[in-house]
Amino acid sequence: MSSEELARYSATFTKLATELDRSLDRSWPTHEQARFILAFLHRRLLTGGYDAACHDPRRAFDRGEFNCVGSTLLFHCLAAHCGLESHAMLITGHVWCRVDSREHSYDVETTNDRWRPEDKLSSNIDLHEVRALDTDGMVALVYYNRSVVELEQRDYLAAIEACRAVLELDAEADIARDNLTAAYNNWAVQNSEEGHHPEALKLLAEARAIAPHDERLKANARRLYARSYEAHLAAGEYLAASEIVAAAVTEFPDDDYFVAARSQLLSKRVFELLQFGNAVPLPQPGV
Repeated sequence: MSSEELARYSATFTKLATELDRSLDRSWPTHEQARFILAFLHRRLLTGGYDAACHDPRRAFDRGEFNCVGSTLLFHCLAAHCGLESHAMLITGHVWCRVDSREHSYDVETTNDRWRPEDKLSSNIDLHEVRALDTDGMVALVYYNRSVVELEQRDYLAAIEACRAVLELDAEADIARDNLTAAYNNWAVQNSEEGHHPEALKLLAEARAIAPHDERLKANARRLYARSYEAHLAAGEYLAASEIVAAAVTEFPDDDYFVAARSQLLSKRVFELLQFGNAVPLPQPGV
């Protein structure tokens, strides 16, 4: 975002907050203030309708479009500006805002402009899985949604950067850690399919460092080792093939495919020594 865009969005929000200040009666009960703020937000800004795929809060300012993340972030900022104590509540697939008063807490479904204080959360929500977020956590959700979009568009570098930003803001965001693993893994697969085998193995190693016990990544590692070995073998690059096999045998010592590949390469190099007398000896695994 450019500095000019940031200034424009900031000015728009400040204008809204000032307008809200003039119309909100601070003597009202907390739940009435919350209801007023939510109705004001939908009347003055969130006019373009709900869109679950609206992962960029800027669309609220540009076109009035929103999802639960954008509406919760904006409601929280307005509520905090008005002196209400609020924070976001997160569960997988949904986020809303909780406003606290001395006597009660009110869960505000920020996507619903007709929310009432007596409304209850859906019976499908397991309250034991709910996690409260501070302001950094809410900003992290914006980056997380961006990572989802980048993953879908196969812009893996951008997805990785967005996930890293999430985890810097919210170390407990396991969903971002999962996306980070997926980005490295999918980027590795893409590189392997394009013939960039060293890059593929390096990227997959990054994924496995994040999730060392993930059996799916382990299975992918075996496939990428095999694919890399076969590509080097087909190109007659026996030294490179032997290095891949040595690494694979170290990681998968009981895998018949790689054990047989190592024997095949040794036989190939012995034949070259006998045939030409000038072949480079194969490196031995573990030496």
